[in-house]
Amino acid sequence: MVVLFLEVPSKIKHLEPGSCPLVNCLELALIWTIRSQMNSQDLQNLQLIQIALERIRNVERPLSVSSVSPFINNSTILSSCGVLCLNPTQESINQEGNTHREKAMDVNMLQRTYSDLLTSLFREGILNQQFTELQQLQDENNPGFVYEVVSLFFEDAGRLINELISNFNQQAVDYKKIDAYVHQLKGSSASIGAEKIRSVCQTFREYYDKNDIQGCYNCIQPLNQEFVTFKSKLEALFTLEQQIVAAGGSIPMMRH
Repeated sequence: MVVLFLEVPSKIKHLEPGSCPLVNCLELALIWTIRSQMNSQDLQNLQLIQIALERIRNVERPLSVSSVSPFINNSTILSSCGVLCLNPTQESINQEGNTHREKAMDVNMLQRTYSDLLTSLFREGILNQQFTELQQLQDENNPGFVYEVVSLFFEDAGRLINELISNFNQQAVDYKKIDAYVHQLKGSSASIGAEKIRSVCQTFREYYDKNDIQGCYNCIQPLNQEFVTFKSKLEALFTLEQQIVAAGGSIPMMRH
């Protein structure tokens, strides 16, 4: 917003920045011109101000003097009507600079949140180094690589766990089929760095090798819970990634 002054012969009214847009000041100038003893020059100025007002009212955002310069001569019309306008250029630059700084702060905050979440996933043992290696395969030619791979794991792991639960609920349990499901789940979880899921699968297979059926059964609930937790955490991580990219930032990498 430009700092504007309306000068009347008897006094000066100072309009604070942001108190009114340019159109309001032109309207005040117009009122003062009408109330004054108008000469031929005033009438010409009045007509030009009216044209400027018609143009400004058709624009939703406030305009600076330079925006209506085709209709208003800054040195004659505005001065004769008592309106003095400061150069809006510096203020526009300052506002643009503030906008860039705010965006940079938003990106930095998103990146810190992302890094904190990723660090906690490694610290809690939910992810391992394999996930970092997966991230390193992602580049500008395939920016959604990690998301696509993990999304496929979500679908595959969800299906396998449902099959496990369904088979254990049958009267005649096919343990060889169950072991095949767990073996497949172990391999896919290891390939993306889903450490806790891989660990539960490993425990299951150890029980299976010992013919400990109860031990195998006891692994189903923890396995399902680890999958739900993993899916929730990674979805939150991917949401942050999308927000960072949308804000023009880069995705932080986990350093070991």
